[in-house]
Amino acid sequence: MNIIKVLRGNHFLLESPLPADECIQRLKVSVGKQWPVKDGKPVYGSVGKDNFVIIRRPKSKGPIRTAIIAAITEEGANTKLKCWSGVYGPSLFPYLTLFLFSCVLFSSLTSIALTYALPPWQLPSTNLLTSSFFGLGILGFTAAAIAMPNLFRRDSEQYLIEFLETTIDAKRA
Repeated sequence: MNIIKVLRGNHFLLESPLPADECIQRLKVSVGKQWPVKDGKPVYGSVGKDNFVIIRRPKSKGPIRTAIIAAITEEGANTKLKCWSGVYGPSLFPYLTLFLFSCVLFSSLTSIALTYALPPWQLPSTNLLTSSFFGLGILGFTAAAIAMPNLFRRDSEQYLIEFLETTIDAKRA
């Protein structure tokens, strides 16, 4: 698996045989609002004149939300959608903040415990191997915090693409 691709999300093109105005109208009817939650629509977001953002309504209250952001351009009788899919920003910030705070707290408590448990000549500040271990551990936790939401978004991304295929007859270009 290419970690860079996981972190940046996916870029892809969709093409619909419908005119842009018809696509926008169909999306406005099919895409719900974020509130109220019980509107019966599985996808919420916003639809503008030449772009849209759709997000799968979660089944649980987890922090990970997958979004497809697209720019709509009309080419003759067809409509092209230049899409990007990835983790939706507002839900990602609290997740990363909590995860990074946990990493810092864990490393701080471990350093304090080692300071009192080890003799002075083996403290982490003087022991290169122990210091390297803590640094690599924090780096690993940070990388996991960034990569995990994007790894879990794959099924929601496919669901949103299928939603677009059925709503506006879009196909991959």
